[in-house]
Amino acid sequence: MAASCPHNVRIMSVSVAAGRQAQTVRSFERTHRLAEDRMDTNGTEELDQAYERLERETPDRVARAIRWLRKPEARPVRWPLGLLLIVGGFFGFLPILGVELIPVGLLLIAQDIPALRKPVGKATLWLEKKWIDLRRWWQNRKRRTGK
Repeated sequence: MAASCPHNVRIMSVSVAAGRQAQTVRSFERTHRLAEDRMDTNGTEELDQAYERLERETPDRVARAIRWLRKPEARPVRWPLGLLLIVGGFFGFLPILGVELIPVGLLLIAQDIPALRKPVGKATLWLEKKWIDLRRWWQNRKRRTGK
């Protein structure tokens, strides 16, 4: 009986050590999940959703161009085009250029700057919702007046 006692103590100490290790692993997994959640909230979801909605609202050729611009190999084109669209948006009083170019330019640049992803994605989604609401209101108004 005395011989089994140290054996039991050793088994208990091993199981306690294994328990601590398991607790450390669980703690690491929890921390890793929290980090992944933070990564998910860095705006990629909002940005992807904004791009998808924009692609649905634009003609097919433009939607294909947007899909190409989202690819990693389009980064050298994405930055200058985004800046050009933003600058062009400030000249909205000209016939070809308009204020609507600013959010599109910001959307292109936000693809590469994580800090801009969430605010630009949310702003784009909000603007798009307002645009759809305005278009619906305009169509309903036309139907009511018969014009």
